[in-house]
Amino acid sequence: AIANTTSLAVDKTVTSVGQTQVTDQAQIPEAVTGDTISYQILVENTGNVALSNVVVSDTLWTAGQSITVDGGSQTTTGEATYTIASLLPEQTVTITYTYMVPDTAAGSAVSNTATATAGSVSAQDTASVSVKRQHTINVEVVNGTASATDLSNGTITVNHGDSVNIS
Repeated sequence: AIANTTSLAVDKTVTSVGQTQVTDQAQIPEAVTGDTISYQILVENTGNVALSNVVVSDTLWTAGQSITVDGGSQTTTGEATYTIASLLPEQTVTITYTYMVPDTAAGSAVSNTATATAGSVSAQDTASVSVKRQHTINVEVVNGTASATDLSNGTITVNHGDSVNIS
C-alpha cells in the first residue's frame, strides 16, 4: 500500500510591474512609486491526500484585500487570509492580486512572502521587486532668476520658452 502523504507547494511570481509584463522571474523590472505590481500565487496539493481548510496568507495583504481566486473575485478575511475549503491531490488553486508601490518603498524593495498552511503542513515562497529612488528637483523662477534645490549629483536643464539666454 502507498503511504498517505500530505504536502503543499507555493509558487509566488510577479506577473507585471507598471505596464511591463514579466515573463522571466530572473528579469523583473524595477518599479517606481505609484506603480502597480501584479502577483500570482499558485497553491498546489503535492501529496496524495485531500487537504481541507488550506489557509493562504501574504505579507502584503490587508483585511478585506481584493483578490482573484481561480478567476473569481474574493476578499481576504479580517486576519488578511483566504481559506481554500478543499484541495485535492495534484490540484492547484491560482490567486492573483495587485499592490500599489508606496512612496516609502523608494530606494528599497517590495519583498513579500505567501504562505499556505493545512494543519501541520506548510509551504511558502517570496517575491521581490526593486523600487527606484526618484529624485525630485524643484526649480523656482523669481524675477527672471532660476534656482534649484536637491541637485542629487544630476544635471538641470531649464527651458523658459523663448530664445533669450538665461545665465
